[in-house]
Amino acid sequence: MNTFSFNSEPNYLKARILAPFAPRYRNRLLLRKLPPELRLIAFSTLVSNDHRIVLVKNPKAGCTSAAHMLYQFYNNSTFRGDIHQDHPSLIQGITRVREVHAALQNPDTFKFTTVRNPIDRTLSAYKDFFANKTNPESRRHANAIAHFGFRDTASNSDNFDAYLAFLEAYLSIDTLRADEHFRPQTINTSIDHIKYDAICRVENLQYDICTALETAGVSGANIENIPAVARNQSPSNSFRPNSEQTKRICQLYEQDFETFGYEH
Repeated sequence: MNTFSFNSEPNYLKARILAPFAPRYRNRLLLRKLPPELRLIAFSTLVSNDHRIVLVKNPKAGCTSAAHMLYQFYNNSTFRGDIHQDHPSLIQGITRVREVHAALQNPDTFKFTTVRNPIDRTLSAYKDFFANKTNPESRRHANAIAHFGFRDTASNSDNFDAYLAFLEAYLSIDTLRADEHFRPQTINTSIDHIKYDAICRVENLQYDICTALETAGVSGANIENIPAVARNQSPSNSFRPNSEQTKRICQLYEQDFETFGYEH
């Protein structure tokens, strides 16, 4: 089967040729020198304006809310636009990779991330990519999941079975290059290679992040100042997996359950 869509490696030959002319390509070359565990999260890390706080973003685990909260507490204003894209006021992405790299390797920066119950995270990705097709990257995986029986006319339960079969096959091929929305959280957070000062749970996200940032010395980090975009973390659909489906999720993300202390 050749319809799976994986994250591609940067074109380092092109970067080497164009590096003398554009900072973007010089930064891309820097990626090649990073340890694999840092290269993996280089574009999914947000650094505060004063370079003291590092948020390693874990997709489908409250990372959008966490990024908005970090921005608001630092800037006393709500960020407008897509907070995961390159922006002059955000230290993240290819144009700021040197600063991100330095912050990740600095033992004095306060590093935190977010995690989520693997069952709820799996459901969230299913809803976002396939049930509702609200994620702009949904089309990347449409052909692959159709191969496993996903149909718009099928029931949620049948389609969720197709989704789990897709995940089992997809993640067995190349977990590191898999879409980060489906990848295990232990990989998204590089948990074996980064010493975190705080790991915030989606189930208690607002309190956990406020507590973490207060500990880091960020003024104004409190519940009253949370932006509206960060307030709702509950999945809106009522579908829940049956016992067999839950067992498959537990097998897929066994290390996430164990590492982050979630019960099956």
